[in-house]
Formats: sequence, structure tokens, C-alpha cells
Amino acid sequence: MKAHAWKIDARLTRQHKYYIQFDEIPGKRAFNRLVKEMKDEWKICGDGFDKHKENFMCLVSRKFKSPEDWIEWARNSSYDLVEYTRNGNPKPIKLGSNYRRKAN
Repeated sequence: MKAHAWKIDARLTRQHKYYIQFDEIPGKRAFNRLVKEMKDEWKICGDGFDKHKENFMCLVSRKFKSPEDWIEWARNSSYDLVEYTRNGNPKPIKLGSNYRRKAN
């Protein structure tokens, strides 16, 4: 399962709203598990099914108090998460399962 995140431009909304799109969810059971896990904190915005690959996708959104709160949540998430800029380029920051804290 892949997860792609992006932020809605704060200049337009004056909020820190983020979207995450989960792609290549393998099967209905995994899709239902993801929806159940995300629906408490996140708003489900959309979902879909690719009949050729036989996998699902899900789009969720959430408002954060600040970009730092987003980073904290994203680094602690268990997903393979990549955040993109408004130009569609991946940000160099490591999030989710890619982020590993260094031992002191």
C-alpha cells in the first residue's frame, strides 16, 4: 500500500489541511480495516476500485493546528508516506515507516 500526502495552500484557506491518498490497497478486508482506523481522526473524502489491478484506493483529509503537528503525526504513522509540494515534487523529509529516529 502506498500513501501520498499533500497540503492545501494555507494562503487560500488560512488552515493547515492535509490530504492523504492511499493507493494499491490489496482487497476489501484491508480497505475496510484502513477506513475503520482512519475514520476517528480523519474525514473520508473519497474511495475507488481499480478493476484491472483489483485493488482499492482511499482519500482522507484532516486539519492540523500547525505544520509541526502534521510532521509529528506523519513521522509516527505506520504507513509508507511521501509528502508532495504544490508543484507535485516529493519533499525530502522522511515520514511514516521511512522515518527512523537516531539513538542518542
